[in-house]
Amino acid sequence: MANKITTKIRELSDAVSEAYHNLSWKVATPLLAILDNVTDSTSVIHRYDHKIVYANAAFLKNAGMKIDEVSGRRCYEVTRNRDSPCAAPDDICPLEKLLETGKPSSAEHVHYAKDGTLQYVEVRTLPIMDSKGDFRYVIYISRDITEHKKYEQQLIEQANLDNLTHLYSRSFYERNIKTIVQTAKQNNENLGILYIDLDGMKFLNDNHGHQRGDKILYDFARTLNSVIKSDDYPIRLGGDEFMVLLSNADETTGTQVINRLSDAINIYNQFNNRDIRYCVRFSAGYSMMPSDSTEDISSFVRDADARMYRVKTEVKNGIASFIDGTGI
Repeated sequence: MANKITTKIRELSDAVSEAYHNLSWKVATPLLAILDNVTDSTSVIHRYDHKIVYANAAFLKNAGMKIDEVSGRRCYEVTRNRDSPCAAPDDICPLEKLLETGKPSSAEHVHYAKDGTLQYVEVRTLPIMDSKGDFRYVIYISRDITEHKKYEQQLIEQANLDNLTHLYSRSFYERNIKTIVQTAKQNNENLGILYIDLDGMKFLNDNHGHQRGDKILYDFARTLNSVIKSDDYPIRLGGDEFMVLLSNADETTGTQVINRLSDAINIYNQFNNRDIRYCVRFSAGYSMMPSDSTEDISSFVRDADARMYRVKTEVKNGIASFIDGTGI
């Protein structure tokens, strides 16, 4: 099928070039009719002003428009709802790539139908060469890859996010921690490590079921996410253990976050889980990696974990904050 379409497009290229020289599109009409049955959106666009001179049935269907709404309008007006050509780095224009090389090109785009429906497409451009080796028209072929992009995004989320809490996962942490540390050092920022463990989860799961336990883990993750900055990294390490990498941290950042989290959890406990007389409680340990530190991040993580364990066994529902080996 692909070879057949390619052959027809080449025939169309010859016909359009001939039509241009003869100032008549009648020569191309039969082949344009054939392309009307092609499932991929196909259009012919003038290279200089980006105006659409032909659009097949698939193009019109995806755009949600009629031919008189498309003809003579610029491609970016129809497919992108914008009044200026697509430009790098956010929107790579396949036509510009073609003009640079004189060869067919492709790019991924986001198109919008008339009703605003978003569609991811792979756009391929083919120059319609004339007998002098020049071209004034370009064939645009847009293939819908929306489902592929959704699946791709799902894979990314599965690789980066914890399925239950939708926080970052342990695998994300392991893959990206070096980059996070390097970025902090480049920005001359300290990196805070907050290690958190929920108390009493085994008792809860054993006596009220894992479904109830999962709901509390999810609620806790949402609450945790609400008390940190957008450039912090909340991570579920597994089970009832969490970590937050705090950007641009200082000696007091961990305590500030825990105070906000404690206040939010106290409010949560007033209105939730009263039927089982369960209150969410947690223990936390904090460590800070200075921007000029030459130690590996793992040593600071171990420190935060050890201090969390000390709180869990000695204090309950508190925080041990240590900077340079000094306990607060």
